[in-house]
Amino acid sequence: MHVRPFWLASLICLPLLSFAQLDTAGRGPDELFEYARQLAAKGRYADARMVARALLQRAPGYHDATVLTARTYAWQRQFDSARVVLRSLLQRSPTVLDAHCALADVELWAQRYDAAVRAADVGLKLYPENEELLKRKATALGRGVRSKPADNRVALTYSGDFFEQYYGPMHALECVYERQTVRGPLIAHITAGSRFDRNGIQLGADWYPRITPTVSGFISYAYSGS
Repeated sequence: MHVRPFWLASLICLPLLSFAQLDTAGRGPDELFEYARQLAAKGRYADARMVARALLQRAPGYHDATVLTARTYAWQRQFDSARVVLRSLLQRSPTVLDAHCALADVELWAQRYDAAVRAADVGLKLYPENEELLKRKATALGRGVRSKPADNRVALTYSGDFFEQYYGPMHALECVYERQTVRGPLIAHITAGSRFDRNGIQLGADWYPRITPTVSGFISYAYSGS
């Protein structure tokens, strides 16, 4: 008769004991973030998120903790949860570069290559020359091309971003011509855009030379008079 209450108490105490063992008391935001990163590196993703939540309760604007939380979800292939976290952050703070990179990574890992390109493009509107975003876009374009039938295509796309405050609407109209060559896909594109009350046109070309059956290079050129 006395065993059941004992086991019930033990089960209730286990989560509390686990949280206490994380040792978050007395640590500053930077220390907590480093602790969360170490836990994530050991594959303890749930514990890493718990520490990140404790950090964000003390410092809600510590965006690196939010991005790390999203990445731990993605590493567990919980892509929808990762997207929710990152999109919520970007809606509140659209200029967080690491969040744009992380969202592109999530879509790459989910093998949604068109979505990865769009995620990178949103970030590139704010940071046009950022190498991390450019690399992610190139990877998504290369993998997307390889996953589609070998033919030529023309595409016309429009994207618009509207923010609740601080930034005016951003518009981009892009025409893309893609041609399969013997040495790899060649993509030419022209983009007309409007952002921060400025208009401009950009011409560009991307080539993905096939080095081996599983390895491709990337050569890109772009010109804009604005």
